[in-house]
Amino acid sequence: MILYEKNSIGIPNFYSIFSSRNISWPLHLHLHYECISIKSGIVEITVNHTPYRLNMGETAFLVSNQLHSLHSLTPSEVTILHFSTDLIHYFTSCYQGLYPQNPILCDMPVTMEKFKTDNIFRQKALLYELCGKLTESTDFAELSFSNGDSHAAEQVFQYVEQHFKEECNLKKLSEELGYSYAYLSRAFKRISHLSFTEYLNQYRIHHAGILLQNSDCSISDIAYQCGYDSLRSFNRNFQTIMKTSPRKWREA
Repeated sequence: MILYEKNSIGIPNFYSIFSSRNISWPLHLHLHYECISIKSGIVEITVNHTPYRLNMGETAFLVSNQLHSLHSLTPSEVTILHFSTDLIHYFTSCYQGLYPQNPILCDMPVTMEKFKTDNIFRQKALLYELCGKLTESTDFAELSFSNGDSHAAEQVFQYVEQHFKEECNLKKLSEELGYSYAYLSRAFKRISHLSFTEYLNQYRIHHAGILLQNSDCSISDIAYQCGYDSLRSFNRNFQTIMKTSPRKWREA
């Protein structure tokens, strides 16, 4: 799911910071950099299929095309910083195609008080401070997939984000994009470690979980809104993915 790509792509010196509570995002990736800092609570972040548990004061530094998801394990508040690669051009040129083997920065919180600024020189100084901490604390390794695979996977993520409420068909998407079905399916599996159907169900159930806790709609209506024609299929997938029933999830 490309949550922010469309907001930052093509914008030079893009820089955005905001706070969020009880965060929960499914798998996604994007071209810009992202820092996720924990102000309170505990958040599990999975980066390139490796889970990390973030506690107060810790920050995850994500580079371009790192597949990641977020899930609050306790009531939490986080600060999220997005910025384009050109703001730290020298770092980008030195580490192009590489990723940090350990993306977690300890004792390096990103706070609204310190990082919220419109001054581009101040922005660059703050970002290079983060880069310095990152390069001192971990080694870097090559990304294990090609840019072509990454671009193909991005298009699948975006397609699911835009069409999950209706019938989603990877064969139809492959025809629209000019890829063979076999290549698109393999490229997505290489990036996400999930089949298209597995990811689609995870995305739909994630969205359903949000609706269950934040709306008065019936469970059957929510199932329909999330692309399920069968309540039985919805309940089965919800139990498999969330490890509980929709009713218990709503009551928790």
